[in-house]
Parts: sequence; structure tokens; C-alpha cells
Amino acid sequence: MKKSVSLLVLLLFLSLILFSLLQLEKVKAEETIYIRADGSIDPVGAPIQRDGDIYTLTGDADGINVNRSNMTLDGNEHTLSQTLFLGYVTNVTIKNFIIIINSMSDNIHLESCSNVTIANNTVTGSPRSELESRSLSLGIDIWGGNSNVITGNLIIDMINGIAFESTTSNNKVFGNKITGNTRGLSIYGSQNNSIYNNIFGNNTRDVFITGESVIQGWETVHTPLMNTFDNGTTGNYWSNYHGTDNNGDGIGDTSYIVDTYNRDNYPLMNPVDISEIPEFPSWTPPLLIMIVAVLAVTVVYRRKLHKQSQRGGKQ
Repeated sequence: MKKSVSLLVLLLFLSLILFSLLQLEKVKAEETIYIRADGSIDPVGAPIQRDGDIYTLTGDADGINVNRSNMTLDGNEHTLSQTLFLGYVTNVTIKNFIIIINSMSDNIHLESCSNVTIANNTVTGSPRSELESRSLSLGIDIWGGNSNVITGNLIIDMINGIAFESTTSNNKVFGNKITGNTRGLSIYGSQNNSIYNNIFGNNTRDVFITGESVIQGWETVHTPLMNTFDNGTTGNYWSNYHGTDNNGDGIGDTSYIVDTYNRDNYPLMNPVDISEIPEFPSWTPPLLIMIVAVLAVTVVYRRKLHKQSQRGGKQ
């Protein structure tokens, strides 16, 4: 009897220790972390683990500044509350971050970068009033550069979900869920970008495109910008598309008009299959471990009591 009680107390104590240790990993780094061009991490002790060219976040952080090329930065489902900035780098993968936007400057920002992949991140406005959140927030912002890929991201409650600026070109945007934003995708002075297999849902305006303005005589002429909104066989899902699908192939019979110069020739009738954010918060697994341990000990303890009562009855 005493041994069973002692075992129960011991396992409860060990479960609490395990839960506490797992929570220690979530201590937030309250300063910008720098990954220098030589691969070093500043400051020393920042919550990033390096294994060769792979950098993995081990705790929440404010912001991260990446100055190194040829690397992978894995957010490991941790949270950033300020800018993830990449400047003048190439061949970098950014994945698995949860980014909660708090101000105009907070976003995933690429400046003059090429061959950067931004994958499987959740970018969302902070939990404030809808008007305040949307009026301050930018999501994924690409300024200059070319040949970048944005895929598998969930982008919600932004003023601009994704923005292409300063003549960035030849980028691919596919497999993203872009919903509840003032503008889902904004394109400023950029063209030759490919956008397909995305979900554009319940944005105030799904796509906004504007070119450079040139004054000719008494008129202001806007340069037309050509971008592609399908891959030749499938386009995007638009929640405000009201076309028909008479042959049942899942593709709308008429094009979705983006603007005068751009259209989706193969609009999808149903949303594409895009993975959602995890259903459970990050502290759930260790809590479940603790509960299972307690239940297991309780079962063992009750069985021992039952056996002891049977022995007492036989005597």
C-alpha cells in the first residue's frame, strides 16, 4: 500500500518536472536575433540551434535578421512578434513560423533576395480590433529581387496579405490560404509573377495591381503589368467567383477577371487542399503526457488495492 502511494507521488512529481522543462523552451528572446553572413548567431545564447546549414528556433522571439545565404531557418512552430528580415541573400528557406503582426514594419520582409522559399508559415494580425489590426499590418513583403517561392502559408487579417514591390519578378505563389485581408495580394510595379492553386477567401479585395504612372500631355498613363494567375491547367479559388461548371471538371467555364490586363483562365470551383494550422496549442502534448501518466498509475494502484482486498477476503 505504502509502495503504491509512493510510486504515485513519484510519477506525479516527475510528470510536473517534464511539463515544466518543456515550458522552459518557450522563454521568449526579447531582442532581435542576427544570423550573420559568416553563419554566426548574435547574440550568443539566442534560442536557435545550428546544425550545419540548418538553423532551428528553440523558443519564441521578437525578430530575426538573416544575412546569410544557402541555409534553412526552421521556426519549429515558435512565434515571432516582429520582423523576419532577409536582405540581399539567395538560396534560403524560411519555414514553420507563427508570426503575429503588431505594427506596420512587422512581417516577413525580403529585400533584393532571390531563390528564397517561404513555406508553411502562419502570418496573422494581432488579436485587436479588426479595423486597428488591418490598418497597421503587412504580411509577406517582397521588395525587389526575383525567383522566390511562397507556398503553403496561412495569411489572415492583414492590410496586405502578400505584397510585391519595386519591380520584383518571376516569383511563384501557390498553395496558400489568403483570407480575411483588406487586400489579399498587392502588386506594385512588378510583373511576370505566377499565382495559382491558392485560396482567396473573403478578402475586401483579392488582388490590387498598380504600375508606374507616367504623365503624357494632359493625361496620367499607368503602365500595364502582366502577371499569370493560373499554370495553364488550374488557377485559384476565389470566394467571389460566381461562374458555372457545366462539365463538372472543377474549373469554371468563364475566366475570373483580376483587372483589365490580368485574368485567371482556370478558376477553381472549390478550395484546393491546403493544410490548416495545428488544432492543438503547443503546450498540449506535454500536458497529455502528464495526464496519461497519472491515469496509468491510478489504474495500477486500483488493481493492487483490488488484489489486496481479495486476499483479505480469503483470510
